[in-house]
Amino acid sequence: MNIHISKKEKLNLANNEIDILIQYSNNNKDISELERYINKFEERKQEIFVKHNNKFVPISKDSIIKIYSVGKSNYCNTLSGNYEVKNRLYEIEKMDENFMRISKSCIINICHVACFDLNHTGKIIIKFDNDTEEFVSRRKARDVLYYLDERRM
Repeated sequence: MNIHISKKEKLNLANNEIDILIQYSNNNKDISELERYINKFEERKQEIFVKHNNKFVPISKDSIIKIYSVGKSNYCNTLSGNYEVKNRLYEIEKMDENFMRISKSCIINICHVACFDLNHTGKIIIKFDNDTEEFVSRRKARDVLYYLDERRM
């Protein structure tokens, strides 16, 4: 099979969006294999590898509630348990638009936030849908308040 690739910039697409048009002849059987490969690539972008029973296994980014540091190790908390993560926090923070840094050692997935508790002492407490909570550091409080203002929460 011969593959010819041509690129064309499209101004009306979002920054993280790619539009793929595949043109093929009627008798080309490799097209379904190429389509499966492209779809598998997109699925892998939605996963992160964690250490579980001395093996690295993929988990969905959507299942992550929070990612936190203890000492020099990073862990992610999901509904199914805690796992060690090899990525650095600054790398993880950029992986998904739903990840938000709330302190030097914690990143949350805003999809799993049950509520933001703005108590009378000025501290922001984030309560998650698994009945756990995290405090927002003073340095990140402004970012969280800006996020809440943007989303009109």
